[in-house]
Amino acid sequence: MNLSTCTPGQRQSIEHVRGPLLVSAGAGSGKTFTLTQRIAYALLPESGPAASGVDEVLAITFTEKAAAEIKARVKRTLRAEGMCEEALKVDAAWISTIHGMCARILRAHALDLGIDPAFGILGEAERADLVAAAIDEALGQDDDLAPRGFGEALFAEFAARSTGPRASSVAGMLNELLSKAANLRGGLDAVDFGPAPERPSALARKLLLAYEDATAAIAQAKPSAASQKAALAAGEAVCALAAFIDEHGGAEGREASPADWRAFARTLDRCAFLPATFGGAEVKAGVRACQGMHGHAAQQTALALALPAAEELMELARRVARSYEDAKRALCKLDNDDLLIKTFEAFEARPDIARRYERRFKLVMVDEFQDTSQLQIDMITRLAGEDCAHLCTVG
Repeated sequence: MNLSTCTPGQRQSIEHVRGPLLVSAGAGSGKTFTLTQRIAYALLPESGPAASGVDEVLAITFTEKAAAEIKARVKRTLRAEGMCEEALKVDAAWISTIHGMCARILRAHALDLGIDPAFGILGEAERADLVAAAIDEALGQDDDLAPRGFGEALFAEFAARSTGPRASSVAGMLNELLSKAANLRGGLDAVDFGPAPERPSALARKLLLAYEDATAAIAQAKPSAASQKAALAAGEAVCALAAFIDEHGGAEGREASPADWRAFARTLDRCAFLPATFGGAEVKAGVRACQGMHGHAAQQTALALALPAAEELMELARRVARSYEDAKRALCKLDNDDLLIKTFEAFEARPDIARRYERRFKLVMVDEFQDTSQLQIDMITRLAGEDCAHLCTVG
């Protein structure tokens, strides 16, 4: 194979067919050329050969058009090298998008997996229409579920549907949430809003100590209008927090209610954010520590007040997801996320199927690797040999 016209980087990438490889290069640098030449080189005797046939090569592209171009180039190169018989096999090779690969695996084992082998694949436009219809069904025609006993917290903050190009809406959040969940193996069940906020009484005690420490630090500053104003504000905050603790501090045995958090939010509004614009380094450090605790308390309060709306949003998203699944089932179709998830689940549930593909490929290449999701990376890792020994990523 004549590689004399290749750049040193291209040649090194083409000839490196044993062990993992990362190819990083800009547009127009010949990435596709390098990838196709590498496939052909791996089939030639001078490479070992690294692969005994093109059916031992897996090349994942970002679009079907790119896959067709790679196939055409590989065929031309193989014919030029006198490997006409191998060139005839390229059309049936594992060169496709990752969704095309998954669809091929699922169809091959459809009966074993309880899937209709005649399943269709939803296009992005059709998927968007079905999701929009499911959202419309969940929201109803009156744009307000609250009178029906659901979504009081959610619809108190957000309109059901967008009233402008940048306006937040429940429909927009549902769309975004479902899109994010589709890339998670657990779907909506895998969505995590993070740890629960601290109890308001615990926050009040921490913030009270912070203001007391700030008061002591301010007392060390040279008297000025700014220091006197800060000392007065700190004293008012201490009184407000102490009053909150006296009223709400005895409720440690029960879960904090929305009313508790609203009360703490009102108390927090009475706690001034102290300026660190006066005094020496020690004074400023004491005030900044109080600022940090104030910010933490404000974040925790915002999260706690948002949780009821978030929980209602999640419940609404589950309703939408169920409607969307029913619509796909009626059409006997899968979307691109289904293809990935069902293939991954098939590998986990059926080790015999997993072994068939995990041991099959001697060359695994992924183009436009920067655009792969974590779920796609997990899938590719299973197919790339021990320690990803057969993997080449291009991006």
